[in-house]
Formats: sequence, C-alpha cells, structure tokens
Amino acid sequence: MKKQAAKDLEVFLNPYPDRDYEIHMECPEFTCLCPRTGQPDFAHIDIHYVPDHECIELKSLKLYLWSYRDEGAFHEAVVNKILDDLVAACQPRWMEVEGEFFVRGGIYTTVTAEHHGKPRKAKPKRSKWRSRISDAGSTSRWLPRCASWRATAPNFSAACARPRCRRCGAESGSCSRTSSCCPGERWKRTSR
Repeated sequence: MKKQAAKDLEVFLNPYPDRDYEIHMECPEFTCLCPRTGQPDFAHIDIHYVPDHECIELKSLKLYLWSYRDEGAFHEAVVNKILDDLVAACQPRWMEVEGEFFVRGGIYTTVTAEHHGKPRKAKPKRSKWRSRISDAGSTSRWLPRCASWRATAPNFSAACARPRCRRCGAESGSCSRTSSCCPGERWKRTSR
C-alpha cells in the first residue's frame, strides 16, 4: 500500500518526561520547489529537540516532509514553517531546525530556526570552580576544586609550608597567571 504525503503530524507520549534528553532526526532527501523557477530545491534537514510531554512519530514526520515536494517556497519560509508545525504538534522544551540547501546558482544556503519553550524549574547550579568533596566519611563541605583544597581538607598533610594561592593552589611567586587567575586573592600559609 502506497502512502500519500500528508501535513498531519502524529505524536506519542514521552516515556521519560522528567528527563531532559535530545532527539536528533535527519532528512537527507528533502525537496521542495523554487517559487521563482519551479525547479526542485534539494536539502538536508536536521531536527534537534528536547521533548516535553510528547514526541514526534517518525513515519508521520516523513510523510509531512514529503508534502513539500510539490510546493513552491523560499528556503527561509520552509525551515520556519517546519519549525512552527513541529512546535505546534509536540510543544518541546527546545527545538532547532536546520536546512542545508544544495547549491543553486553557485550558492549554498543554510537556514537555522530555533524555538525556546517554557523553561523548567532549574536546579540550583554549583559554582564552576567548586565541587562537593568528602574525605572523612560523614564530613563533607564545599571546597575549591583546585589544588589548594588539599590544605584545608580533613586528614590531609600538606607537603610544604610555603604560602599558596587559595584559588589555583600555586606557591607564592610561582604562579605565572597570578593576575589573571587570582585577582585580589589572598595568599594563605599551608601547614603540615
């Protein structure tokens, strides 16, 4: 039985709605018609999205993309229309549609359209330069990720008693990046 191109997009329930994960779909054989000349335009369509409650069913997506074969549209209009239709069908958290159109008149065209849905309640992010370290069983606290955390961590004996930078751990006078990595940092003395 031969399937006909259709503009209807089907969706199914996301099996993991509480998790952020990305779905990537490619259509390397997308075609539409040039609205000026009526000649076919060929493109590679990439779709990336993070689903919310629903995901796009692949066969309906294939039939939807086939429906553009007999339509005349500019590249920018096609990519944005695809994005609008996909967003209307599944309301993703984030979606990007990119169309890489093959050469026409010596020019390649790439059109990218992006959608940002409602942000989820984000968990508080940890500082980039800190991590949770537990050296003594039940004792855990926030300490810098660099070498100087060793001097303050429980059950650690420092190898030297020279002053070290609190942020990068470099010994006094040996840090080549003192001005850029530790502006305004105080030096502290490590002990055994």
